[in-house]
Amino acid sequence: MFGHAAPRNERYTSPSILLSFFGIC
Repeated sequence: MFGHAAPRNERYTSPSILLSFFGIC
């Protein structure tokens, strides 16, 4: 979600966000 919603926001692509993204997938 976030990865696709905010690709330009590299700050959002934190390890925590990545873990959450993978968890959602």
